Parts: sequence; C-alpha cells; structure tokens
Amino acid sequence: MLKLIKTSVIGPGHIVDALPNQDAVGHYVDKNHWAIIVCDGMGSRSHADVGARTAVRSIKSVLRRAEFDAEAKSVISGFYQHWLNTLKQLGVRPNDAVTTVLIAWGDHQGDFRTFQLGDGVISTASRMITPLSNDNFSNVTTGLGLSQKFSDWEISEGTLSNEDNGVLLASDGISEDIAEHSAFTEALIAYSKNKSSRRVKKHLKHMLINWPTPNHTDDKSLTMVIYNDRK
Repeated sequence: MLKLIKTSVIGPGHIVDALPNQDAVGHYVDKNHWAIIVCDGMGSRSHADVGARTAVRSIKSVLRRAEFDAEAKSVISGFYQHWLNTLKQLGVRPNDAVTTVLIAWGDHQGDFRTFQLGDGVISTASRMITPLSNDNFSNVTTGLGLSQKFSDWEISEGTLSNEDNGVLLASDGISEDIAEHSAFTEALIAYSKNKSSRRVKKHLKHMLINWPTPNHTDDKSLTMVIYNDRK
C-alpha cells in the first residue's frame, strides 16, 4: 500500500510582504503509477506562483498519459511544452514564471524515476539522489522558463523496498537548512509509519510553520511517498 503526503506553507517573509506562496506541490496515484511533485517559483519573477502551479498541473497531466519506460527527454519535453502552452493561454511570459522542478514517478512494484531542474532536494532514507556537489547545483539557480538544455536536468532511478521504503522531495526553503537529508527523510518516514495521511500532514504542516532555523523567511514545501505502509 502506498501513502502519499504533500504539504506547503507560506514563508514568513511572504506574509510580511503580502505575497502569495510561490511553491506548489502535487501528487497522484492510479492503478499503475504514482507521482509526487514540488515546484518552487523563483521569487524575483512577477508570476512565480503561477509558474509553479502551472508546472505541477502540466507534469501531472503528461505523466498520467506517459509510458513509464519512455525516454526522459521525451517526458521532459512533453510537460515543458504543456507548461508553455498553458502559460500562453494565461497571457503569462515564461520568463516571468520561472520555477524549479522536483519529480518522483514510480510504479506499484517499487521502481521509480526522478527528475530535477534547479534547487531543492530528492532523497530516500538511504541515499541522496540530488547531486549537491554537481556544479549545476552549486551556484546557479535555473528552472523552467530559463533552462533550454536537457543537460540541465538531473535524472535518476531507483527501487523502493521494505528497508528503503520512501522518497522525499523538498524545496530549498527546507533543504538548505538540513545537513543530513537522508537522516531527515528516514525520520519522517519512521514518524509516518502506520499513521493516517491526514495526521502526518497535520504534523508536517506544524513543523514547517514552526521551522527552528532563526529568521527563516522562505516558503517551505515537501512531498513524500511511502511504500508498503499499512495505513
């Protein structure tokens, strides 16, 4: 049984400045596949929130129709074009709606694929999937609306098991304050074991609102999938 969790809270800085939450989260599960998504709109762009929300919708729409073994470049091109087309209908320029993208996409046998463009982190309890030492992630922030190179994407795959049974996606409002991402993921999975999704989400939301880093200002969003959970 799969448990999918998502939560997002507006940062204190955006509350003070009367700005919307510029993160967006999403997930879906059907009889064959599941996906979890976090998009973080770039705060300097006038429609960052629109870019992030639209990206989540575009990704879900494309992944629901895609073959799980489709080439990564084809999948990425699909939701990128969907995102561009939707923004055009809304009258929003892509450069004004730049957003990072984190995706984990899997099947019910435990296999999963990940896609990342820009900041944030993807992790399981046993390993970091996001290559934080990669130069693409060290000093340069990119995202949909800026990047036009397939090579800017970080793509990986893995298998969930009873021992390593969860994947976490977290925006940089969380990831930049965490030293040990796998340990953080392991702790969240352990807390969530055999609890209802509603109870876990309530706990996570409280944690993000009361984030312990002094003077934190950013929006904070995470999604998580737990494999073979009994509730």
